[in-house]
Amino acid sequence: MLRWCIYLTILLTATPFGLFSQNTIQEKIDNLINPERSKNSISPEQRQIEVDSALALSRKYGYAAGEVNAMREIGKLLRLKGKMEEATSVFYACIKMADSLDLPLELGKSYFSLGDTFFKTNQFEEAYEAIITALKLFEKENNFHWKAGAYNSLGYIYINLGQPEQSLNHFKKAYHILDSLDSPEKRSPLFNIGYHYLMRGNAEAAIPYVEEGLEDCLEQRDIHCIATSYGNLGYAYGLLGNYDKSIASYQHCIDTAQKYNYPHVLAITYKDMSETYEKFQMSTLALKYYKAHNELQDSIIGAETKARIAELNIQFEAEKKDRELSMQKIEIENLQHHARYDRLQKMILIVGGLLLVIITWLIYSKMSADIKRRREIHKLEKELIAEKLKEETLAKENIQQELDYKSKHLTDYAMEIVQKNQFLENLVEG
Repeated sequence: MLRWCIYLTILLTATPFGLFSQNTIQEKIDNLINPERSKNSISPEQRQIEVDSALALSRKYGYAAGEVNAMREIGKLLRLKGKMEEATSVFYACIKMADSLDLPLELGKSYFSLGDTFFKTNQFEEAYEAIITALKLFEKENNFHWKAGAYNSLGYIYINLGQPEQSLNHFKKAYHILDSLDSPEKRSPLFNIGYHYLMRGNAEAAIPYVEEGLEDCLEQRDIHCIATSYGNLGYAYGLLGNYDKSIASYQHCIDTAQKYNYPHVLAITYKDMSETYEKFQMSTLALKYYKAHNELQDSIIGAETKARIAELNIQFEAEKKDRELSMQKIEIENLQHHARYDRLQKMILIVGGLLLVIITWLIYSKMSADIKRRREIHKLEKELIAEKLKEETLAKENIQQELDYKSKHLTDYAMEIVQKNQFLENLVEG
């Protein structure tokens, strides 16, 4: 009874600590995988180390969801490096694994990443199929956050498929879900809805969405979003003919973009301001900002070209290093193969030599045993022959003795007869 009490006490006290340890490990893995970390000031190399560590830990502790998530983040890093085919292969592997492990949410996320990759490579039909599959899984799991993300992605896809109304409809679906969740990510569909109306010249419909998006950006201190939203407001008020509000909004955008160095936002804003000034028939300012747009755009293109060349050089050097490492790996594998082959040859020679010695010894032992056995047989035969000769000699001697005895007996018998005959003759004569 005491033994069972002790066992029960250990079980009850050990189990919570075991669960705590496992939960702590999973939290650590989830923290390493968390996509938000990649948005912080972490280099791609550091991010790669983190997700590789998360993958190794997930496999070590059997955390299936963590393994799928880590693989998916590796796919995203490959996509960031422009290795789209490799990224696609990784996402397909995630889909296969999540499906086999019956992880519907992870399966949906993997389809979502695959669809995003197709979208970035202009494969819009394939992207649509992947995102629709992901959406169905998110709906089945009642995951509203990811469901909104799928609707937002479908909005982008419909734009590129030439279906603007469907695009707007899906952006609104995404916005309503995220708004009900009070999620800061509602900025994205808000921006998209506002931009959709602006591109169609419907400033009155656009402004409420742009202003709400701006408020959210200010609350979240998203600087890029703040600058872009002010630029969109400037364009919207310009369409409405409200010069003061338009220029004031543009100026907020320019100040923010210059302060935080957003040249792309500045270039777009200069172009929009040129169109707005032209609308107000202010040709000099319109031309000024049009030139500023072109100069900045050329500068951006030049910088991007240089950056792209530098990136290609880095990629070339990295690939060159990878090739060198691959060749070294192949060379090492060949050396290891030759070493194994040499060891195998030596082992075969040693074993062969030992077998030859053993076989020689066995043959020699057998021959020695045969010779010894033949000698023993020969000796026995000689002894048998000698014994037989001895027996024959004794037999002859016995026969001879018997013959001598019988001969003597016959001689005596003959002499006795002669004597009797002589006696009879003497009687007759007498």
